[in-house]
Amino acid sequence: GGFDRVGKEIFLDQIEKIGDRWEVYLARFRLMGELAPGYIDSADRLLTRLGLTAPLAQDLIKEAHRTMRQEASEDKSLA
Repeated sequence: GGFDRVGKEIFLDQIEKIGDRWEVYLARFRLMGELAPGYIDSADRLLTRLGLTAPLAQDLIKEAHRTMRQEASEDKSLA
């Protein structure tokens, strides 16, 4: 099972909105100096274990979203 073409596009739109809001919140907390050091340390340790940096992880997520949108678009052309 999975989403139909329209469902994929709606899903991707919602995921993109969540990611955008998450980036805004993190930027605000960072500017206010309110990010908890424990959160930053934990996130950095996880990324290090995965062989990633924060910018690289963000780039990979954006690339995955582009790929999924392209696949959804290809589904549209096949319909």
